[in-house]
Amino acid sequence: IEALRLGAFDYLVKPASSQSIRKSVARAVEHVMTLRRRKELLASIQSNLEELADSAAVAELPRSIGPIENSLRPDVQGQITLGNLTIYPGRYQVAVGGSVADLTPTEFKLLMYLIANRERAVSCHELVREVRGYLRSEQQAREIIRPHISNLRRKLRNLGQSPNIIVNVRGVGYRVVVPQENQERAS
Repeated sequence: IEALRLGAFDYLVKPASSQSIRKSVARAVEHVMTLRRRKELLASIQSNLEELADSAAVAELPRSIGPIENSLRPDVQGQITLGNLTIYPGRYQVAVGGSVADLTPTEFKLLMYLIANRERAVSCHELVREVRGYLRSEQQAREIIRPHISNLRRKLRNLGQSPNIIVNVRGVGYRVVVPQENQERAS
């Protein structure tokens, strides 16, 4: 289990047949190819978003696309501000008011992915695939993601941030409620 948490793709139970070894290697090769394709697509999307941001067409984007992408773009100081939550991408830190907390790379990617997809509940399977980079069943993914979510919630709570920013959607996964959205609902 620890090896899987550290990034091992698969494991074999001894004695392993040559057929099971071949299948495992084939799955690993397919996984690497998928990750490579995803990385290329993401780079292409990022490039297209940067081109759009530089043009006057950004103001004309539909609301469903514009606010999410624009809210995740660092300002001139290199930080992202969402309500009272400030995110420092290059430093893997978050802040509320004057208090700052360091995040692990996994916690940081998890928070950013949840914020980018805040319009919906994200399954644990999807979080492991997108944040950690490997495929697991929903049950396995839940066990992998749960400690990271717990640590992230604790760090945000210690900063004075509402503990309900990361909401558990029973039977589905997690959803983030951005602080500014929380304040709008309260008023």
